[in-house]
Amino acid sequence: MAVRGGKHAPEVPPAPNAIMCRMESGMTYNGGWAQFYYKGQFCAKFWDVPIGFEFPSKTTRFLGWKMWLQGKSVMHEGTMKNIKPFRLLEGKFLPNKRLSTDLFANWHPIFRKMQEAPGFSYPASSASVDDEFVRSSYELCTNHLRETVSYIWKKATNEGRLNGYTLGTWCKYVSRNQVEKYGTAEDIAHLPPPTARNKKDSKKRGGWSIEKRGVRLVATQTRKKPRNGNDAEIEAQADELMDALGIDMHRL
Repeated sequence: MAVRGGKHAPEVPPAPNAIMCRMESGMTYNGGWAQFYYKGQFCAKFWDVPIGFEFPSKTTRFLGWKMWLQGKSVMHEGTMKNIKPFRLLEGKFLPNKRLSTDLFANWHPIFRKMQEAPGFSYPASSASVDDEFVRSSYELCTNHLRETVSYIWKKATNEGRLNGYTLGTWCKYVSRNQVEKYGTAEDIAHLPPPTARNKKDSKKRGGWSIEKRGVRLVATQTRKKPRNGNDAEIEAQADELMDALGIDMHRL
């Protein structure tokens, strides 16, 4: 116990994040894959990857697909252990938020797009996910990409450049906003219906946008004057809506 000013100061326990260096570690197996157990003074955790794990950066799509299906071998306390296929990893079983963000931003978009290929399905047994399955499924799912995001192949101009794309680049190119901006008419037609998140604001009316800020409804004007008769009619409808909501435009 520390002494300060002649008096005994109470010991302050370390923050939970500070106990990592003093954790006791162990390992179990779940479905044939290693699961890593860490026990400290304030908590005990099972994680699907060991502390210090990083998702491979600058990985090609084929190698990424292999890890998506088969997992990866990692070094843990001097021996190689197999972690589960990346498609089965969950953010709550990863040691930190950064790993979870990396998984969902740089792995999920491209490989979930690939696994939408007609005729593709995961075998019932993980033992069936051998190198031959990885290769054949990669070809099947790549053909699906050629059909649904064909603009990527046109943009690359040659196969060598295409094969050099990292997973981050692929995830960017298959995103909805990139397909809508650069994709062919066929690519855009293959997009799923927009969700509530990527729909355009349906609350805009004739230059007025109504949004909820906390408990207040706030109206903002995006243009000062209507450009034609239709806009004037829509503007009048917006005024009626304001009245119905009890919003006094003169007090905003």
